[in-house]
Amino acid sequence: MPIVYKFWRPWEKSKNPGKDDTDDQVSPMMKIFLRQYQFKNQFRLLKNPLFVLLIILLAAIGFRLYKAHYTGIIYDEVWTYEDYCQDLHIAVTSYQSTNNHLLNSIFIVLTQKVLGGYDHFIRVPAVLFGALFCCAITYIVHKTIRSSLLKVIILPLVLMNWFIFDLTYLARGYALALGATFTGIAVLMHLSSKAETGVPVSWRVIFFLIAMNFTALGSMLSSLSLVLNINIAYGLLMILGSSKRGEKTLIKAMGRLGVIALGSAAALYLLYQHVFSNMISLRHMFEVEPFYIYLKRVLWRPLLYTDLSQIKFNLWVYNASLGLLAFCTVICLWASFTRLKSRKGCNPIFSNPALLILLLSLAVLLFMFVQSMVFGFSLGLARNGVFLLSLILISTGILMDRAAWALSRVKFFPLLLRLACTGVLTVMCFRNLPSRRAVDIRTYDWGVQSAIGPLTRILHQIDPYETWEIKLREPQTINCNRSIRYYSGFGYNIKQVKGDAYDLWVYPEHPPDRRVVYFAQKRFADHHCCIVVNVAAFQNKRSLLYDLLIFGEK
Repeated sequence: MPIVYKFWRPWEKSKNPGKDDTDDQVSPMMKIFLRQYQFKNQFRLLKNPLFVLLIILLAAIGFRLYKAHYTGIIYDEVWTYEDYCQDLHIAVTSYQSTNNHLLNSIFIVLTQKVLGGYDHFIRVPAVLFGALFCCAITYIVHKTIRSSLLKVIILPLVLMNWFIFDLTYLARGYALALGATFTGIAVLMHLSSKAETGVPVSWRVIFFLIAMNFTALGSMLSSLSLVLNINIAYGLLMILGSSKRGEKTLIKAMGRLGVIALGSAAALYLLYQHVFSNMISLRHMFEVEPFYIYLKRVLWRPLLYTDLSQIKFNLWVYNASLGLLAFCTVICLWASFTRLKSRKGCNPIFSNPALLILLLSLAVLLFMFVQSMVFGFSLGLARNGVFLLSLILISTGILMDRAAWALSRVKFFPLLLRLACTGVLTVMCFRNLPSRRAVDIRTYDWGVQSAIGPLTRILHQIDPYETWEIKLREPQTINCNRSIRYYSGFGYNIKQVKGDAYDLWVYPEHPPDRRVVYFAQKRFADHHCCIVVNVAAFQNKRSLLYDLLIFGEK
């Protein structure tokens, strides 16, 4: 052991400088063996699931950075920036529409003071919290799923889902709320792993919970169902840990739970005090719809309708995953019931972190059902379901993983079940990847708007002194006008015009006249639009037209 230990500590200085300590102790054959062992051990890292998860995590964060920089600013982002992010006073006192996610607006104002010269600075807070969300999801998946193969599939299934992906880099409040809530879940899982010995009720947990509640609800009130259930879970863990330490500790824990509630309420009141009445008056903007219709919009389209040309195949994959999920759920319930009946407990089937995620998903579903069907409150836009979708995807992986583990005594069946689940989830993952350049949410609208940014930068690169006149195809692309105005404020010579005196025409899909000249047709295909060149406008600028067409072919 001392010899091997010395071999793997080459940075430690030798006691006798100029002489190798192992020369006199290790035979030549042993040296050869140790060198071969060291060479083989370098490749062992590639087989480690933690290494693969780290690669997926870095790829997910890197792709978010790429799209945050490349993809154009959309109408809703510009609306927030122009109407609510001019200064801190406007950010916290103005609320003419639900487009003001207050904490996100405050962060944008603060970011502008540091990175105001960067045209996409409004996305910096969202990207930072999106990266935090990615790290939290990676930790949750690693701690709740035992199968290395399923870990590697579930993680990109969540992080690279186009619906979740876009909402974690756009300058909206979703990224902030996702980062705060799922970081809270990750910390909660860490505490739940110590539930048997008693969870320490420390002041760090108190301040963390207040910060989580303030960040999530301050940026997106639609995260209320998840935030409330996370706080309930924290409270139960604190009470459970304190009850094992005595009555005084329990009373102290109850007091600190009160501090969390009062601290969170006070912080949120200070944030919303000037706009609360306006928020109440805007509640009529969202109609109340049946709960199952909302679930269909949240759990159906984000996993199915990304490619309408192959809807039958996508539907088959979706139904296959539902069938496997139902089968795995039955197996898990049967195994848990069997162990409870034999008084062995269900902990080997569901560890504390995995059981926590499953119960949290059920609690959020129940809360949303009561909110919609009992109290008649609107659940808002389908985008608000991004919190539920993330939990459901992780819970799906947990159930499939635990079902295979519960049937481990049946020969070959666990392997076949894991392969079937992995195959279906892999296909679903690849069918729902985000596009390279465009915003996938509301492709008919946001996708076209996200083309203005790349187009503006390309035109500026071709000729930074030319004033480019852009025509919009109304009414489909009318919301692109705010994006054009946004980029013109950063020194780009671009303006919107009407009529026939234009340089380029932003047209959704393809114009009816096939004899037109396109600009960078392949590049803007992801945006579900095409850029038509008005050749007549370049009669006196032949060289500029030549540069435009040549650049478009690159």
